[in-house]
Amino acid sequence: MNWLTRVWSSIKRPPIPKPSPIVIRQPPPPEEDPGIEKLKEDIERVRAAVPVVETIVVDPRGDVLESARTSPRKQLTKNFHIDEFKCHDGTVVPKEFFENVLELAENLQVLRTKLGKPIHVVSGYRTPDYNKKIGGAKKSQHMSAKAADIKVKGIGPKRLSERVKALIAEGSMKKGGVGIYPTFTHYDVRGTNARWWGTRKKS
Repeated sequence: MNWLTRVWSSIKRPPIPKPSPIVIRQPPPPEEDPGIEKLKEDIERVRAAVPVVETIVVDPRGDVLESARTSPRKQLTKNFHIDEFKCHDGTVVPKEFFENVLELAENLQVLRTKLGKPIHVVSGYRTPDYNKKIGGAKKSQHMSAKAADIKVKGIGPKRLSERVKALIAEGSMKKGGVGIYPTFTHYDVRGTNARWWGTRKKS
């Protein structure tokens, strides 16, 4: 051992410190949005007023991702069921037209309440093929589930159309098409008024 080695070995060196552990802290969960509680209360009030089956999907923060307006349900209003609007060939109303048929049912519910009588939906949604088969209009509102041909026992097509037009005029029902046919009355929620007489008996 030379002198350099003896000097180096005699030097006291500090110990190498051990590395500190890495601690990852999860952020605290966000505070509950008070608006969510109000939304839940509003939903309960709607459920109490209209007996519907409804699904509400929320994310972990409480934000509503899906509600009755986007999740098709069977009972549209107090007196109208979605199956009443399916096509005569058996096709159910497509999910993409759910908003349309819901709005249609809500307006028909106004008429149903005013009349105090059941409304029979003769024809609601139509597939393009079925619409063509019965000679429907090329741009029929039925193909987007915005229209219904209806009957009410004891009220003829012309008289029923007058009741619909009166409710539209007072703002209780949405503006739309009203057509008078030999055996039924047509109503749709296109958003602009249209009036006509038709001759077709099958719907």
